[in-house]
Amino acid sequence: MSLLKISSLSKKNLGKKISVSGWVENIRDHGGVIFIDLREGNEILQVVVEPQNKEIFKVAESIRDEFVISVSGEINERPKGTINKKMITGEIELNSSNLSILSKSKPMPFQLDEYVKVGEETRLKYRYLDLRRSEMQETIRIRSKVSNEIRQFLISNDFLDIETPMMTKATPEGARDFVIPSRVNQGSFYALPQSPQLFKQLLMISGFGKYFQIVRCFRPRRRRDPPRLADRQADSQNRPSIVDQALSWRRQLTALIVPACLPKSSGLCEPWLPRASSTHARCGDGNEDRHLCARVPAATRGRGLSIHVSAPDRSKSRGLRQG
Repeated sequence: MSLLKISSLSKKNLGKKISVSGWVENIRDHGGVIFIDLREGNEILQVVVEPQNKEIFKVAESIRDEFVISVSGEINERPKGTINKKMITGEIELNSSNLSILSKSKPMPFQLDEYVKVGEETRLKYRYLDLRRSEMQETIRIRSKVSNEIRQFLISNDFLDIETPMMTKATPEGARDFVIPSRVNQGSFYALPQSPQLFKQLLMISGFGKYFQIVRCFRPRRRRDPPRLADRQADSQNRPSIVDQALSWRRQLTALIVPACLPKSSGLCEPWLPRASSTHARCGDGNEDRHLCARVPAATRGRGLSIHVSAPDRSKSRGLRQG
């Protein structure tokens, strides 16, 4: 009997005997039949425990939320009226023939589906529980997918992935510095970089004509709503080239990133990326950086997506944001 991932299961597995494991999302007792929602990653499989098998049924009665269990059995089709097409496994269920508890869980300090009612301090104290929420799982997966798309695209266009120092000398920029005391040089401090472009002149004159990095930028901007202490940026630099070529790369990269941040049901086939004029770029949003920003369609609103395309010229343009 093979151990499979829940995300790989579908109607193609009907009649097959499999084994799965994961966290207990929810457990329900309906007239003597126990239903267990088994979670692995961001996917859920419904497990059915019949009362005929008294040994397994007794084990199922002792299961609570967030227990880690292993279940073996046969994949069956769900009865009519219980199908959930919003789920990958919404048309199937696992009829258990063997069930074991791998790890028990203490009483939960808060329910994962009631996280809004819990204070931020409690959520951070039990961060390992907070990260199990589907919203957090989806956000981290999207972030990973976007980073991968950026790397693959830039490397395929002969850009080098270069990491620059995280602790450096303080530079006069638009925000205050985060400083770190030096143990070697008493009384001296390192500063965390406010922007990834600090070393671009050094790299460019060293012969690295095309490079990029995905890096943290530490900027304690109190006037932001909400205030942020750090941003994660994908910064790329290339040797002097014509403006249209530089913008073409950035438009292609943005066209890869936008679909990764949008739900499949948005109906957006291709991102709408008009080229903003210099007049529109001078909108003055308080950002100290110079950007040429592409307007994003209404489908992206409310998803925290802001796409900026770095202008290759030296005009004092400012960001233009929508949504």
